[in-house]
Amino acid sequence: MLNKMIFTKGLSTKGDFWASYCFENETKRLEWIRSVFPSLQKEYSDISFKVFDLDGLQIGDKCMVDGEGMDIFTIKEIKKYSDNRYAFLMDTGWWEEVVKCHKPIEDEF
Repeated sequence: MLNKMIFTKGLSTKGDFWASYCFENETKRLEWIRSVFPSLQKEYSDISFKVFDLDGLQIGDKCMVDGEGMDIFTIKEIKKYSDNRYAFLMDTGWWEEVVKCHKPIEDEF
């Protein structure tokens, strides 16, 4: 089941607590904002979040990874670090957080 997950929504916190999370849809992201974020606000007084869309990558897709230049990788597997924190296994053998992975930039030349 894990390898069938497709993440389309992301969220990052900043301030006294920095983390990134991925979600399969907007409903799950809103549930996290309503249920988890208030407890983080109590624990970390200076915390905010921003939301963003993810490319919906899945096993077999090609992707680029933030911080890895223009290299293109193939996604081989998914693993769960913790709730709403997942990683892709790349064809290089390295794991990368889902929120760092994007569809390759198309060559326009």
